Amino acid sequence: MKTTVTQIRSFNQPVQLLLVNQLTINIGFYMLMPYLANYLSGDLGLAVWLVGLILGVRNLSQQGMFLIGGSLADRIGHKRMILTGLALRTVGFAMLGLVDSVPMLIAASALTGLAGAFFNPAARAYLAQESGERKVEAFAAFNVFYQMDILIGPLVGLLLQGLAFRVTCLVAAALFAVLAVAQARALPASGGTRRAAGSTMFGDWRQVVANRGFLLFSLAMIGSYVLNFQIYLGLPIEVRRLTSGELGVTLLFVLSGALAMFGQVHLTQWMRARWNAQQAIVRGLALMGVSFLPLAITTSLQWPPPSIPRRSLTSSRSPPCWRRRACSPSRP
Repeated sequence: MKTTVTQIRSFNQPVQLLLVNQLTINIGFYMLMPYLANYLSGDLGLAVWLVGLILGVRNLSQQGMFLIGGSLADRIGHKRMILTGLALRTVGFAMLGLVDSVPMLIAASALTGLAGAFFNPAARAYLAQESGERKVEAFAAFNVFYQMDILIGPLVGLLLQGLAFRVTCLVAAALFAVLAVAQARALPASGGTRRAAGSTMFGDWRQVVANRGFLLFSLAMIGSYVLNFQIYLGLPIEVRRLTSGELGVTLLFVLSGALAMFGQVHLTQWMRARWNAQQAIVRGLALMGVSFLPLAITTSLQWPPPSIPRRSLTSSRSPPCWRRRACSPSRP
């Protein structure tokens, strides 16, 4: 951990601000999102397919709009897109806590996803620009902060669950609002170079599509994100099934965050000394895939074991309910 702190302090102020930005963003995200499905299906009583639709809209609006968000950041500036995304996330999280109709919940989910599509590409492009030749070290530190959020966020969310999920939403919204104000004051302006160079957005996209190596890398990252998203989508569902509570979900995030906090920088340095980028990507994706084999095994287990009702000794001699005059549908 001392090595990680030393490395973070060695970066310039914009990089350090971006790391704090990522920390706060993901704390607000992970204190809410792991418990959103349970709130929608339990407290609001929505059908499972509606819960999936609402969560799917968030993912679609975020992942589907990344290209737009990144292109806009190249033109109007990284800082402006970060602030726009933070403002949208503030409104979206507040709506999740204040509305209960399906159309408004879908709109709130879309806003939270669109916010991520705005500030995520801008923050990463800003980080790559400011870190210069130290991109690998900068993104390793970036991932430490990301995973630290996975550790802290659910713990905060679990504490707030004792009050109400609506309180969690409003606290997360307030966190994003404060972060937006702080970033507006402290983060230097950056980006907007593509517009100044006279390049069109469609011209940039044609250049990206023509880059075969980048397209292959993007396909690899699709698999990476699908697996990574299971940390807060599929895995919490299975952990709840096995443990019948939220404590197991919290421990899942604690373990994930702790491994990154204490091992990310050292592991990155170890791999960089032994593997090239292509080898690291291939072996990392293979390891992520293999890690789901234990989950495939546990899903075939019925735990907790189903309880076997004890038959009454006189049940065989008792007439069925519909033949008893004293039978009443209001009785247990």
